Amino acid sequence: MICICLLPEMILPEYRRLNNFNSINIIACYQSFCIFGLGVYSPKSKMTENKNIGAIILAAGNSSRMKTPKPLLAFDANTTFIQKIITTYLNWGCNKVTIVTNKELSLHPVFLNFPENCMVVVNEHIEFERFYSVKLGVQQMKESLFCFLQDADNPFTRELTLNTLFTHKNANGIIIPAIQDKGGHPILLGNNAIRYLADYSSDQGNLKEILKQLSSEKIEINEPSVLININTPEEYKKRFNSM
Repeated sequence: MICICLLPEMILPEYRRLNNFNSINIIACYQSFCIFGLGVYSPKSKMTENKNIGAIILAAGNSSRMKTPKPLLAFDANTTFIQKIITTYLNWGCNKVTIVTNKELSLHPVFLNFPENCMVVVNEHIEFERFYSVKLGVQQMKESLFCFLQDADNPFTRELTLNTLFTHKNANGIIIPAIQDKGGHPILLGNNAIRYLADYSSDQGNLKEILKQLSSEKIEINEPSVLININTPEEYKKRFNSM
């Protein structure tokens, strides 16, 4: 193994140019860049090898309430939210991960150095509703048998949760994790649902209303993390006890 050390002053100015970072993520993003930027990616053994199962991560929002890009928040000392989520899906056995993001983040060093089976898709119209990001993502998954759909603001997705959803898979519809009938994420789309969303006649629309046009099933799951969304510095601090 070759280990290369980059001094902070070698990359932090570039980070500052690309993003208005604050103390929440500047250290973690530096460390994460070192890991992914050098191509050092070693996921643990996959629980299952699903050759034609994908995952879409929605990361195109402007993080206005957080005031710093949520995909780049520190999950731990070495990993950002977006990297943690990607690793979970690859370790579980997804053969393809599509990250839908905005133009600024697509140029960020972390986004330029994902594993080779990850694709970054740029949403050029973030002024459109959230459905447009979903549509861009599923258009890359039309040949997948199933596809998970995940927000970038919840890095706590567990492989056990993915197993539970996949056990109840439905090629014609959507499987939704729920706690006391309250739906969470990620959700699992079957191929017919993927194609329906990819070929939807409009680029704009209310995602929840469009999803109601598809058959869906809520699966009660004993995993509170499926309801987590981290949108503000206060919520981040509550979960991680650090800034």
